[in-house]
Amino acid sequence: MNVNARRECIARKVQNADTVCVCNATYCDDLPAVQRPQPGFATVFESNKQGLRFRETALKFDSMASQSTADQSVTITINRTQRYQSVLGFGAAFTDSTGQMLKSVNQSLADLLIESYFSANGIEYSMGRIPIGGTDFSDRPYSYDDTDDDLELKHWALQREDTEWKIPFIKQALKVSPHKLRLFGSPWSPPAWMKTNHRFNESGVLRGDVGGQYYQSWANYFVKTQARQLCSKTDSRRMQELFRSAERTNAARNEYQRCINSTVDILSGVKTMDDKQKLPFLCWVNFYVVTKLKGITII
Repeated sequence: MNVNARRECIARKVQNADTVCVCNATYCDDLPAVQRPQPGFATVFESNKQGLRFRETALKFDSMASQSTADQSVTITINRTQRYQSVLGFGAAFTDSTGQMLKSVNQSLADLLIESYFSANGIEYSMGRIPIGGTDFSDRPYSYDDTDDDLELKHWALQREDTEWKIPFIKQALKVSPHKLRLFGSPWSPPAWMKTNHRFNESGVLRGDVGGQYYQSWANYFVKTQARQLCSKTDSRRMQELFRSAERTNAARNEYQRCINSTVDILSGVKTMDDKQKLPFLCWVNFYVVTKLKGITII
């Protein structure tokens, strides 16, 4: 049976045969807070390839004696004493392309879309990834300091994409969220002038000697951004290209450690590589860094 009255998905098939839920300025499907089920019932949410989107139903538990055959019975065993890692939350990225899309529609629709992801009537995302500079979801390559060899980062500055496409919607998500929304920053690449190939994309490692001036400047870039804009930081998605050897990774840890020492009062956490399973272990072998790690993100 259906459980709670809610705005259902207006389904539409798209080109690859997936189903999307269509929203407009006055209507968007929602997902009200889940109520505790009555004794003997379980609440189930179902999405599938056939087009169901968060369909909510209540299932009634039957006694074993009511089952007509043994093949129909299911036993669920829960060990309350065995615990694993904690999950801090789930979320999405405030990319340039997301901001551009939200800016391209009327304000009422943009509000509904933010609410559908972050509010109590939506799926209640509790985390947000903020790109530090441009990414593969930007319409141009850029960083916060594209002045060649500005090792002291005197020309560091937020860009139009931040003030127009990221920050306004971050503030809106913070406003509608029933949770304490966790935000963390993540660069796609260092400034091109810091890399051996002088490009944002493709291969390339940090210039100069391990632990040298470019390594220090890159570490300072993290801290400067975190101090001005963010509450935490993460290794770059391309860090495996920048610190390919264990020696380079050790140097990165040491540079971060020195920066952390000088900014520990404003640093709430360091998050390691999100989708490269081996890299977190390279950080965890350093005891000091381990004491500052709050977790890893997974795409």
